[in-house]
Amino acid sequence: MNLPSGTQEIELKLLFDPAELSIFRKSRDILSFSEGRARQVRLRAVYFDTPDLVLSRNGMALRVRREKGQWVQTLKGQIGGAGLVARRLEINLPVSGPVPDLSLVADKAVRKKILELCKGQELTEICQTDVRRVIRDLVVDDCRIEMVIDTGSIRSGSGGETFSGGEPVSASVSEVELELKAGPVQKVLKLVRQWNEHYSFRIGVYSKAERGFNLYRFGVETGTAEVRAGDVRFKKRVSGWDVAALAMSSAVEQLQRNAELLPVLGEDRIEILHQYRIAIRRLRTVLGLLDQSFPKKSGRKKLAKRLKALQRVSGVGRDWDVLIAEGLLPLLEKHAGDAEKSAALRALLQKAEAARHAAYRTILEGLQSRDFTALLLDVTALVLRQGDKKGEHAVSELWKTLLNDRRSDILYQVPGDILVMDIEALHELRLKVKTMRYSSEFFASFGEEEKTALFIRRCKKLQGRLGSLNDTLVADQLLGALREPGNDSLNRAIDLTLKYYQKAEARQMKKLGETWQKFCEAKPFWKK
Repeated sequence: MNLPSGTQEIELKLLFDPAELSIFRKSRDILSFSEGRARQVRLRAVYFDTPDLVLSRNGMALRVRREKGQWVQTLKGQIGGAGLVARRLEINLPVSGPVPDLSLVADKAVRKKILELCKGQELTEICQTDVRRVIRDLVVDDCRIEMVIDTGSIRSGSGGETFSGGEPVSASVSEVELELKAGPVQKVLKLVRQWNEHYSFRIGVYSKAERGFNLYRFGVETGTAEVRAGDVRFKKRVSGWDVAALAMSSAVEQLQRNAELLPVLGEDRIEILHQYRIAIRRLRTVLGLLDQSFPKKSGRKKLAKRLKALQRVSGVGRDWDVLIAEGLLPLLEKHAGDAEKSAALRALLQKAEAARHAAYRTILEGLQSRDFTALLLDVTALVLRQGDKKGEHAVSELWKTLLNDRRSDILYQVPGDILVMDIEALHELRLKVKTMRYSSEFFASFGEEEKTALFIRRCKKLQGRLGSLNDTLVADQLLGALREPGNDSLNRAIDLTLKYYQKAEARQMKKLGETWQKFCEAKPFWKK
């Protein structure tokens, strides 16, 4: 929802363990930049919404908070942003008590929109926050920053869609928020980058309200559903650099939100890791697709290498997810009536789950590292950079050539019969088709809807067919590492699983020729 103009915040949130925050707040890294004395205040807030959370679902938050002896009603709405730096609209109004009064909202358009969304439903209390806040003014060269240190708690009762405990649930608050008051935002990111070398913290993407609402709905502060790619649309007259920055901003938020979910639900909901990897792929697609639009000395190539390494590490966990979900579990169901095979497959499944757990542990260690925090900061810093002459060309001058080059690259790799290609060559082809698909989706809004949808469907079909063939190669590698000399039962279960994959590969190969032909026949949607 687009809200009318108002006060815009540009802020960055850092999440600390309480012990680390205690060290950080007393450090010279803070005191040396501080201007004036620190102020302290206790903030108690109550967040309201309809029982079905209609305001939250439309990107809005409504709270009443006690500030300096006065109750203040605040309406917030997301109006855009860049990477992990939020840009929000905020409307503050004094009220007589701890309940909201929408009649006091002066902007008629905002008030009307809220009433339309609520459809007569009464607003109800969703969650409460109780925070002790320390406020410091920082001066870094020509940059003025308000830093707030918040410690406390978030509490909510049950009553949501999937949480059914009946008892109140809570989460702790231990965070630092930096709000830019004046000067270039790059200075804020540089300062945080320096802090990251000495202190352990994570970049936060969930507001206190979001955390409280998730507690209300699910009983956990991160929510329970994977975060999929947002719908990024732009017009042809927009510059190549503006398009790149917009797409990276969307992708890095998807990356971080799924990264927050992985430690909570990772192995129980394998789609989270999948969407985390899609976010990385989206970032890599932009870095490669619009390389000629990036500013000079942008660090694009180094960033692309770091993202590739991140994807490689997460790929091991994804491979085990696919093997278990699409190989071992279906086989167990198929042989449920055979006690000997079932026992052997369960033993194999146990080993596979242990290997997957080790892979996830490696992924999570990476997410908690300073390197990952630095990566997020560097992507955001790049998004917020000003473009130069390289990126001034309208994307309408670039997109057709970019897509045509990728399609030509695919056709060049298969000069003859696709069925004579070995499995390694087909794997390389799959990666190129995947890039073609992501690139096509990136520019989908430029083409005729029907023609564009057909081309992307053909890309997805070919990518899926090639992916199924690649699964056989991956299964052979993963299961080969689990073999044990002398453990005949386990090794027979491995052979049974590989035979299952080989049969699936044979079925896919029979259909590959036809799928490839249909891909070749799909008319490029960027051509008339």
